[in-house]
Amino acid sequence: MMQTDDFSPFDPLTMRQNVLPTKSGNYLIVLRIAVSLPQNASINITPQFTSIEYNGDCYAVAYVEKSNKSIRGSYKQHFLGTADSSTIRKSIGCLMGFKLKSDNMYSNSLSPKKRFNDMEEQVVTEWMKKNLMILYYANNDFKNAGQELMKVYNPPLNLQGNFYKVNAEYRKQLSALRAVTNLSNPAIVPEMTQPFHTNCPNCNLNLTVPDSFKKEEYIKCLSCGYAFENPFYRQKKSKEGLQWKILLILVGIVLFFSFVPRYGKGSSKSNSNGSKSENYVNRKGPFPNRGYGRSKSLSKTLLP
Repeated sequence: MMQTDDFSPFDPLTMRQNVLPTKSGNYLIVLRIAVSLPQNASINITPQFTSIEYNGDCYAVAYVEKSNKSIRGSYKQHFLGTADSSTIRKSIGCLMGFKLKSDNMYSNSLSPKKRFNDMEEQVVTEWMKKNLMILYYANNDFKNAGQELMKVYNPPLNLQGNFYKVNAEYRKQLSALRAVTNLSNPAIVPEMTQPFHTNCPNCNLNLTVPDSFKKEEYIKCLSCGYAFENPFYRQKKSKEGLQWKILLILVGIVLFFSFVPRYGKGSSKSNSNGSKSENYVNRKGPFPNRGYGRSKSLSKTLLP
């Protein structure tokens, strides 16, 4: 049986990948201390984590991997590659609200594999480096060791070969989320809208707010159950009010200048007796104190 001391740490933020062995073995992808997985409103259950204690700190195990060739190569596949060759990247990207698209949207390939666009892949890479770490163990019995690690830690992001009851419902909903976003026909892929993120005021958990939830005045944290005002609902309303305000100002300006030529023309006709005349515009304006160009904001104040 493996011991904690058998593992070695790798921090993708501070360590170079060449320190990883080019040998077979196993590794755990763990969450940094006080870090959680991205939350998606389509999943109404919070995953359970089993922690591993290492050097006096406890790390929540999110994913278990076995590598039959090279631990370094496997790391590059998951942390530096694309979602078409990494199931953990697919899961994290979908939890962040990104949508998988067919590879042939980006090339002439007819491959059925799916990934995110280049910008989204970069966002996933940066999130993984910032929030995840690796504990690796080089060995030749990686297959049996992988089964043992899966049984002990029940990682929520391992969807294949994970038949344990712990996190079964979470894995089911995550699989459904990934299946819904797997759009096989590029011709019907909708325009990508970036997901919005906010923190729960109660537990400070980072939450993903899908585009469909922007019409909701209040949203609820799936972790602690705290309901709070949706910041993107207020943002949308204020934008609508600003648009109406700009429109009314433009209308007022057009109406104002439409009266100015008429007044100047009438002044010219009144001096038709042969004397010297001037065309001028009354500096006070044709309709003083009417307030042309002003409008009241139509934005509404949201009550808590």
